Amino acid sequence: MAAALALAGGLPACDDGDDPDSNQGSAIVSIGDSVASGEGNPAPERPRWVDRRCHRAAIAGQTLAGEEAVRARPELRFVSFACSGATIVRGLLGPSRGIEPALFQRPAPPQLDEVAALSWASAGGIAAVLLSVGANDVGFAKIVAFCASVRRCPARHFNPRFPFLEGGDRRPTLEETVRSRLDELDDRYRRLDAALEPLVESERVVIVEFFDPTTAPDGSDCEMEVLGDGIRPEESRWARENVLAPLNAAIGTAAAEHGWRLVDGVAERFHGH
Repeated sequence: MAAALALAGGLPACDDGDDPDSNQGSAIVSIGDSVASGEGNPAPERPRWVDRRCHRAAIAGQTLAGEEAVRARPELRFVSFACSGATIVRGLLGPSRGIEPALFQRPAPPQLDEVAALSWASAGGIAAVLLSVGANDVGFAKIVAFCASVRRCPARHFNPRFPFLEGGDRRPTLEETVRSRLDELDDRYRRLDAALEPLVESERVVIVEFFDPTTAPDGSDCEMEVLGDGIRPEESRWARENVLAPLNAAIGTAAAEHGWRLVDGVAERFHGH
């Protein structure tokens, strides 16, 4: 959040002139997954969701950061297209069903298409893109569901279509699946960078690392009684070391390669919740 505000605060002011409908003002845009949309943060005294299909909350972290920047710089505008469940391929570059699709409802359009459709974007007026994406590309939610249902989950065969049951012997193990998906991340971030390039300067893209939910308040490895078998401390430790740490490392690599601004240290600051 601090990096987003610093970026916005360092921008030159944009003069809209005397026309109240002028589209030359700068915009801060939030895109990404459930961290960006605010899953788990429904506003208590407002409508539960700004967008129910995407579980987009009015008090999402990136939204609060953008709104604070707007208060500091009234010429800025803020808009969020973030959607829970989004991946780079299904959500940012392509359409997604969202997290709570309604019957006969069309998929949510690609978030970058929505950014490109902004009149501010066509005028070259994007001040910053706040970005959180990558956890769903690795399949973090399904990993949690599998480990909550199957004991010693890393070594068990994994079918992402049915994450509550062990897959057949022909399926790769969960550990093998995670490694394969992490290996694909670099290429996915390159595709995302290519799509962002016509819309915003690379140094105006702010990508945020993922928090680490695997430690208890006393700092020990989490044990959670959920679903069938629950999450055991050794499984929490495995997820931290083999899923979250490599994921955040891939985000750091992508930021360095593409010239994005990185908000790091998030996992460490979340230690113990």
